[in-house]
Amino acid sequence: MHNVTVTVWLEEDAAAGTVVKVYPDPVHVSASSGDSVVWQCADGAAKVIFQGGGPFRSPNFDVPTGGFVGSGLPLRGKPGEHHKYSVLVTRASDNRKYHVDPVVIVDNGG
Repeated sequence: MHNVTVTVWLEEDAAAGTVVKVYPDPVHVSASSGDSVVWQCADGAAKVIFQGGGPFRSPNFDVPTGGFVGSGLPLRGKPGEHHKYSVLVTRASDNRKYHVDPVVIVDNGG
């Protein structure tokens, strides 16, 4: 069993302004190995939203500022299937919302 930690943060970009960064992207999980994803964000409260349901029991996860949330095991998805999701970060200092659209890949379908 293995937790893959996905770190979410806000970064200032001279051309684009404030942008959300996610590492790693894409994130790989294996159902047969008992992998799960843990999202963490120190720069604000984050909401993880899978389009089309995603590979986990829940399609949405709420990450508290400075905290983390785990996905549980992938329950669906074929090997190599890509699951797009959005991360929406609300920064407490200005209550602004920022987003990015990374990917989860199920390497060994569940």
